[in-house]
Amino acid sequence: MLKKYKIATIFVLFVTRLSPAEEMYDFYSCPSIEAGKVCSMRCEKIGNISFDVRRNSKEGYVNVTFFTENEVAPETLKNCEVQNANNWFCEIIEVFQEQTHSMVQGVYFSKKIFRMLDGEDDVSVYCARE
Repeated sequence: MLKKYKIATIFVLFVTRLSPAEEMYDFYSCPSIEAGKVCSMRCEKIGNISFDVRRNSKEGYVNVTFFTENEVAPETLKNCEVQNANNWFCEIIEVFQEQTHSMVQGVYFSKKIFRMLDGEDDVSVYCARE
């Protein structure tokens, strides 16, 4: 078990050293959409997050890396509308899930909706700020 933590720590240090241009933000779980949009003090810190924003002439993408207590989880968001590193929007709509990710003037907001088989929606709201 201790070996896994050492490997995870080395990986985190390695990743953060390789990408000095990426900023690290504090990452929060929020009780409501309203609290998440402004990343209010009601949101609880659950880790850190970094963003690598890319834009080409047709579409953009955002590489997101989540750093929580026990995990480092990279994710690539595709087909994003990217103005610059501090202003972008990505939306994923599928049969059983819907995700919205946005950065507006340096404040990150994420809403994930999972449609459950019982007809209920499970909504998770996250934000990040420096």
